Amino acid sequence: MPVWTTVDMGDDYILSRFVLWHKDSYLYDNYSVKEFELWGSANPDPSGEWDDSWIPLGDYQCVKPSGDDGGQPTEQELAEMKNGFHFAIEPTAFAPQPNVPIRYFRLVAKSNMWNNEGSHSIRIDEITFYGDTPD
Repeated sequence: MPVWTTVDMGDDYILSRFVLWHKDSYLYDNYSVKEFELWGSANPDPSGEWDDSWIPLGDYQCVKPSGDDGGQPTEQELAEMKNGFHFAIEPTAFAPQPNVPIRYFRLVAKSNMWNNEGSHSIRIDEITFYGDTPD
């Protein structure tokens, strides 16, 4: 850790929020992302380098509702996981340029320490972004 992945969304968007789902077989498991950053870029360096084209969108944490990182998830926690983790992307995250359209997002996993264990890889089932196209 940290590990990251970059995804091309295929078009420019002004993002407002997103939902992240863990894989069903890895809920609150040492492969499921727990703490992460999200970055965005309209036109990143093709080499994959971190440069000033990357804008921080936020610092996030998936929280197990019981607060207990050890043990198996409760039935209620499993049911809640079906709705995913909901996160806002605050306009101030784009400071000094609010509402900047981005095409690429980069998720940087900082921790996957559930049950006092961790690994060097992450598994995410889906990320759904919400927002608007630039005017």
